[in-house]
Amino acid sequence: MHTRRSQGRLKRKLLNIIRRIGIVFMAIAYKRFRNPPKPNLGSIHKVLIIPHDPIGDMVLTLPMLKVLRLRNPALRIGIVASRRNKDVLQAEAVDAVYDFYSPGIVRIFREILRARQEGWDVVLATAGFYKPTRFAFISRVVAGVGITATMNSARQKRYARIYSYCFLRPAPTDNVPMVDQYLSLVENVFNIEVSPEERIPEFHISPEIRNQITAEIPSLLLQHKASKYAVVNMEAKVPYREWGIENVNQLAERLRANGENTLLFLIASRNFLEYYAGELAKVSASNVAVFETETIQHVAALISGAEFVISPDTAIVHIASALIKKMIVFYPAPDEWLPYDRTSIILYPERREPISTISVDTVFSHIQSLLRS
Repeated sequence: MHTRRSQGRLKRKLLNIIRRIGIVFMAIAYKRFRNPPKPNLGSIHKVLIIPHDPIGDMVLTLPMLKVLRLRNPALRIGIVASRRNKDVLQAEAVDAVYDFYSPGIVRIFREILRARQEGWDVVLATAGFYKPTRFAFISRVVAGVGITATMNSARQKRYARIYSYCFLRPAPTDNVPMVDQYLSLVENVFNIEVSPEERIPEFHISPEIRNQITAEIPSLLLQHKASKYAVVNMEAKVPYREWGIENVNQLAERLRANGENTLLFLIASRNFLEYYAGELAKVSASNVAVFETETIQHVAALISGAEFVISPDTAIVHIASALIKKMIVFYPAPDEWLPYDRTSIILYPERREPISTISVDTVFSHIQSLLRS
């Protein structure tokens, strides 16, 4: 065990050395691209956005598309996506989509070269504070002689040497919403001001998928003798952030006993549903049903018709927020990923306790408040 930990430390040190060498090399090679004149958004032709990989990040990036399109309707907008988050863009007016995330070095290299052929005027790497060195290199390759920009809180001055602009990102402890952080990059690069109305995320659902989901709901409600439904997301990034199947079962029993004619649709990934199939089969409440969805668009269509949504900190929170749904959401502590400017009740467990310790009584009382509001 001691040897394994030593090897891990050595590997991290080597990677850090390689990263520092890369930064020095790029700082020299990219010197002529530093601090160029700020571009005029109304007169440039092409902007590429490179968000981080998770679905939630893509949802919170959507206001950037809206602001850019409003300021310059003729602008060609490109965005980098992955297999898991590209469906967020299905009903968006995006001109070009590239995948720098899915496996395969050769495939990624081809995608980067394909993006470079566009000749982007500005590349906005909102993913730059996750992997700043990697995205500095990718951004410059894609931008050619164009402008590259990102933000960083820990080493902003260091990364300002390898991007055209690297703006100061708020510290995570400041709890500045990620939507505002992403839009601040647009504001700083183009010297514009984004209004409060423009900051609100919106999620556009494919009409075909919306119609498909809407057609499925009535028979399920009839089968469970319910007149309305709510959506409960069972899955979080890590297990200690999940509220738990037993808590959901008890909540459903409380709702039924209280005369609430509400069906709870449980959603989760296919892997989650398969892994917990045995536990889910033991759910005794008659007003609970698992609703399997094909894509995030199907999930959004289901959420759009719900009375309320219950979810731990995941992309579901941001989708429900963008769809203006009432929510009860579980977070370990306040942070920059809270739902943006929506009617939601945010519940936190006692410090260092898992989400599952939040009581059914607490959630039930908040549901009653939501249904009355």
